[in-house]
Amino acid sequence: ALPILAKLGTSAEGAHLRARMQSASLLSDMESFKAANPGCCLEDFVRWYSPRDYVEEEVVDDQGNTIIKGELSTRMKIPSNMWVEAWETAKPVPARRQRRLFDDTREAEKVLHYLAVQKPADLTRHLMPCIIHAAVIKIKEEEMREDISFVQKIIIQIISHASKVLRYTNPEDKKLEEIISQIMSLEATIATARSLKAKFALDACEDIKEIGRA
Repeated sequence: ALPILAKLGTSAEGAHLRARMQSASLLSDMESFKAANPGCCLEDFVRWYSPRDYVEEEVVDDQGNTIIKGELSTRMKIPSNMWVEAWETAKPVPARRQRRLFDDTREAEKVLHYLAVQKPADLTRHLMPCIIHAAVIKIKEEEMREDISFVQKIIIQIISHASKVLRYTNPEDKKLEEIISQIMSLEATIATARSLKAKFALDACEDIKEIGRA
């Protein structure tokens, strides 16, 4: 949940939405706490839920005994803060009877709807990291058969470049085109090497050398 809250940003709208999400979660926890601990107060909840907001100190009572006394932190004492309002609103409701904060069925339907309305170009863009990964693996497999040293170096460069570009959600078209162009160039190089090898019968020469050594 924390990464999601962080992604909301620092704008006024983001801060408001973040507060609402935190408030809903806080209210749910308070209702569960009240249900499990009848007669409890806000101090009890804060001591369990946010210990740093419950300040304890040793004091001496009228009889000379040292006891530990606790109270809410300064921020918890601010009038009408979110915690106080949520506590006053919360009812003792066990977690199993509460409305779910995260509706997995509804969220799954949103995902399916999002995929259903995607245009072919958008879908291709989403699949681009997988497509490039598969292309690089295929190029590497083909290169191993031909054993071209400078191609190996270029493959390493492509992998490094692709890792940086595809790290972002919406990479630039120009950078994607550069990666695809490099892969196409390697395909042509490997195909040319294979063609020349076949035309000059280099494989046959190697076989003859091996027979002669035997």
